[in-house]
Amino acid sequence: MRNGRRLVEFRSHYKGRDILRDSGSFCVGQYKEAESWAVVAKHQRRTSRPSPRLKNGRHRDFHRIEKISFRKMNLPQEHKIKEHCQKVPVARSNDGQCCSSGHSCWTRGCRALSKQDPSAMLSESTNKLGLSLYHTMVNDASLKSQNVLFSPVVLASSLGVMSLGARQNTASQVKSLLNVPLHEEKLHMSFSELLGDVSNEAARNTTWKIGSRLYGPAWAKISKDFAEKSKKHYGHDHNNINFRDKRSALQEINKWAAENTGGKLPEITTDLPAAEGAMFVNTMYFKPHWGEAFSHTMVDKRGFLMSRTRTVSVPMMHRTGFYPYYEDEANQLQIVEMPLGQKQTSLLVIMPFHVEPLERLEKMLTAEHLRQWSKKLKEVAVAVSLPKIDLDIKHELQKHLQQLGLVEAVDKSKADFSGITGKKDLHVSNFLHATAFELNTGGNPFDETVFGREELRSPMLFYADHPFIFLVKDKNTDSILLIGRILKPNGDGRHDEL
Repeated sequence: MRNGRRLVEFRSHYKGRDILRDSGSFCVGQYKEAESWAVVAKHQRRTSRPSPRLKNGRHRDFHRIEKISFRKMNLPQEHKIKEHCQKVPVARSNDGQCCSSGHSCWTRGCRALSKQDPSAMLSESTNKLGLSLYHTMVNDASLKSQNVLFSPVVLASSLGVMSLGARQNTASQVKSLLNVPLHEEKLHMSFSELLGDVSNEAARNTTWKIGSRLYGPAWAKISKDFAEKSKKHYGHDHNNINFRDKRSALQEINKWAAENTGGKLPEITTDLPAAEGAMFVNTMYFKPHWGEAFSHTMVDKRGFLMSRTRTVSVPMMHRTGFYPYYEDEANQLQIVEMPLGQKQTSLLVIMPFHVEPLERLEKMLTAEHLRQWSKKLKEVAVAVSLPKIDLDIKHELQKHLQQLGLVEAVDKSKADFSGITGKKDLHVSNFLHATAFELNTGGNPFDETVFGREELRSPMLFYADHPFIFLVKDKNTDSILLIGRILKPNGDGRHDEL
């Protein structure tokens, strides 16, 4: 605009709040009792010298100021403003916490997320997908007594690849499951940026090797356009394989998985589906380095109570430090958050006070509860004991994704992946997700400045000797990188208690 941009300044006497917002990215919300007024100003850009700025970077040399009311704007104070609010995403503060669902935040230190903030939209959608899939999986009778672990981000990226080749109603179901309100090109670019960021081992000082591959039947001709786009945005490989030669096909898939994870996943499958279709495979090796290391001298053998009657002996790591911590007495649970690597990621462990099945906690595992718990975390002295973990966990997800709405993609008679082969001759026969996960003592040097502090003499206790839920979260985007539960860590001497 030649005359510069319009600025709208809203001042509210509601709880003393006062903030400046660009027009088009503000939200009055539902402050019915607020005495609000607006100043609409046109700023004339000057080319001769920079304009004076306020602390928040806004121009202040307005050449025209006009006080107006909501009535003059023809905005009924409840209806029209609500309608505008629906167009504004949730505001997010500088520490990553949501300020108010559905409304931009008026408190200092928060920024309004505009429609052009794809990372926030992608994060919110992948988190919802991850939580929905987690609930679907833990309610599966075949997984009732099993460890669960998967990456919502990696899973969603494979659905992004799928959306590149899906057409018609198949494409609609894939996009509905992803539920990211972005144009297609922006969606793929956002996935590319997120995957590149979270898997940057040098910047994060955390090992996370991600491999994704589409195995197509030997007869399937994968289009050049699909292959190039999926490689460009997702780093997704493709390979044709003869599924009828079962032994050879299994060897090839397992060999690729082992190579991609440095030998941590030597065998991700021992069987192949009867139907000859496309096979999506995700492999990951995740080994976090602690923000502050555990001492190798503070590791000993302890009993892990799988239930009230079954115990397994595991190496248990111990350390005392200052961590964000919360105890929910009403719901009988405790939470600790432990920084990883360069503190761009963290491990959030959620555990019941006592040994019990995790169903009760799992029902509470929602986006809203996670937000509430995160706000209540306070940094205090905590004596943490965690089992060493060295697990490889594999899941076939096609059944669970089908329950979430991905119906046509796995139906041979209805699937339309003509964007992959040019014909309606391909369906998804398997969706394999395998993760090697390690927790040990390694990490950054201790913070010696905390030694001798009085709080360390009487720390809170977080003794993880029974099943727990955990999440690995990205601090920059608030994305859930991994979500899982530990019911039975690797150990020896498993026995029944009398």
